[in-house]
Amino acid sequence: PLVKIIREKHPDTRILLVEDVRPGDEPANALLRREFNKLVAAGDRNLFLMDGQNMLGGYGLEATVDGRHPTDLGFMKMAEAFRPVIETLLGE
Repeated sequence: PLVKIIREKHPDTRILLVEDVRPGDEPANALLRREFNKLVAAGDRNLFLMDGQNMLGGYGLEATVDGRHPTDLGFMKMAEAFRPVIETLLGE
């Protein structure tokens, strides 16, 4: 519903949806992908999806404090993963 609410006032704004980075959250990621695919099939050309499963650079749970919250290493790996995607979306 959030994407639809944003689209009502900002139809051309690029929106990046990001999968969960935690291993084991495949059901949540599958739901996100399914909703993303529905919106794209309905004509949303400014909606993008980023794979989160490799975002921690192979460090997995070692890059988190408790399996959920990133450590400094986790945040660094996430930033490295986000940078090229955001640069592409901004056209830089």
